[in-house]
Amino acid sequence: MFGPVFLALPLSAPLAIGTASPFLQDEPVAPSAGAVEAEPDAEGESEAADDAAPKKTSGSRFKDPTDGMFDLTLNFSKGGFVPIPFLITEPAVGFGGGAAALFIHERNVEDPWYVEDTSAVNAPPNATVVMGAGTENGTWLAAVGHQGVWKDDTIRYMGALATGQINLDLFVGDTGFGYGLETVVIFQDIRFRVGDTDLFLGANYRFASSEANFRDVPPELFPAIEQNDAGAGLVAQWDTRDNYFTPHTGQDIELQGTFWNEAFGGDANFGAFQGKGRAYFPIADDHTLGVRVQVELAGDDAPFYLLPSIRLRGVPFARYQGTEVGSTEAEFRYAFTPRWEGLAFGGVGTARDSVLPNSGAIWAGGLGFRYLLARPFGISAGLDLAVGPEQGVIYIAVGSGL
Repeated sequence: MFGPVFLALPLSAPLAIGTASPFLQDEPVAPSAGAVEAEPDAEGESEAADDAAPKKTSGSRFKDPTDGMFDLTLNFSKGGFVPIPFLITEPAVGFGGGAAALFIHERNVEDPWYVEDTSAVNAPPNATVVMGAGTENGTWLAAVGHQGVWKDDTIRYMGALATGQINLDLFVGDTGFGYGLETVVIFQDIRFRVGDTDLFLGANYRFASSEANFRDVPPELFPAIEQNDAGAGLVAQWDTRDNYFTPHTGQDIELQGTFWNEAFGGDANFGAFQGKGRAYFPIADDHTLGVRVQVELAGDDAPFYLLPSIRLRGVPFARYQGTEVGSTEAEFRYAFTPRWEGLAFGGVGTARDSVLPNSGAIWAGGLGFRYLLARPFGISAGLDLAVGPEQGVIYIAVGSGL
């Protein structure tokens, strides 16, 4: 739910708090004019040695006092509701928009402009979101979710309840068959840190009550489907990223197996697996290379609307589906200034299935930029222009696109 996401899907783009990049660390504040240095004590140590941390600063609510640039740090650090309007540009559902009310739980820091305990802000955000969205093809979605980080980031929780009408196309080769999916989804996920390591182990549960109806298609060809799908999953995650939204170093590797079964409240029995690895390499102080590799598998009895699809910027959502789907994407970012980054990205994916035609190699790539919206926490946002096999797409992006 929370994390680096594109506002190209009918989902909200929640914000998070993470550490700043290594080359965007805070500069010390110079002492004010006329300040008097403390005299050293008998052991030659300054009486002010314990007061070396930067003092609380003041200034505009939307301006960083260290560089004078536009910054939203104060809107995210003190807790409370933050309204977030957004646009949807995902070609699979058409142009649209929505709004989210994000409640950020207060962080206990004396001065939000300075990050002294980096381990405390490396964790995912502790936040609650309520959102609604709609697009020009009649798709709509309403959801509420919460992400909690408990006991000094030894427990991570995520829960969501969503309902909506999603209008998509099921492609058989180059022919798309339009359908509407009315659904109610419940999702629960909890993970526990293993000792003092960066490894998390956990479990999740998901339930969806769905009704899929095809448009302008004879029912004997694609009959309507009304079905409950329920699955329990086991997950392992290795997370050493230096920033939750826009990492510059570290890895995020996640393996997850889900068992969809009647015993959990569903109507079908099948298995699914997802393996995803993202790694970030600081080539220089202002260059970052990110790489993602992702593999998704689903059993032959999986309903078509739960089949995985190729996930690349420039490829419409659910355009290429199958029971065996893989993709890889690389992203190169260059920081022109401490606030502005340009990026280039590209990748390839493939989808295989025993019924649907195999996709072959699907290539996509493009260019983009990011602006650092909250310097101490590394929250960045911008635009990506991606080109795939069918068309070009503009994405409104928060954080890394991998």
